[in-house]
Amino acid sequence: MLESPKFAPFTNLLQLASKVNKVFHREYIYGGVQRILHWWIALAIVFLITTGYVASILEGGADKAYLWNWHMILGKILIVGLVARFAWGIFGPHHARFSALIHLKEWKISLQTKKAQPADSSFGHNPQASLTYLGLYAMVALMTLSGVALASILHGDGPLAERLLDDFRYVSVLQFMHEYIWWGIAGFILLHVGAFIYHEWHEGIPVAQSMISGYQYRTKKGVKNDQKKR
Repeated sequence: MLESPKFAPFTNLLQLASKVNKVFHREYIYGGVQRILHWWIALAIVFLITTGYVASILEGGADKAYLWNWHMILGKILIVGLVARFAWGIFGPHHARFSALIHLKEWKISLQTKKAQPADSSFGHNPQASLTYLGLYAMVALMTLSGVALASILHGDGPLAERLLDDFRYVSVLQFMHEYIWWGIAGFILLHVGAFIYHEWHEGIPVAQSMISGYQYRTKKGVKNDQKKR
């Protein structure tokens, strides 16, 4: 049992503001491989969004070509991370597996009661957050596929370049898909950060540090719920 979780940046501020002192139980949930892949994919996506947006608003020239080149390099880096994450999601430890993101019972209860499960309902991924993670993986997979096709058609880059170079039949559809998935992922990032701030500040649960330290902190109620699941 811990009163002041290590690596929790907002916890002390929260306790000063609300004068609430919660007692947490700590458990090591996210292993090193999962955390490395998490940040690999997250940083690749952020840099892809940045380079893609800046390149799209430039009128032309060497700077635009330079950014698009880096955009394609970052896309390949993302693909490596995704392949590794999907493999880890099948063969990795329990909390790294995609099966740990599926909470049919909890989703059914939430629909019936019209109430979301609290952030510390149990160790591992929160049932509602799991839905957004599954949606994110689907969006990233589609963005990657459309990006590979566009790189092949417009830049002659990638494994499909020989077949698709200058084949403009589906460019408009692919660009539409790529752009709007981009907005969806940007929205997820804002939602993700907002949820961290809410749980840290409003509920006093130190969730933001879990993908740095690997540890999750849960109240006594959350520990009991986790024991019931097991």
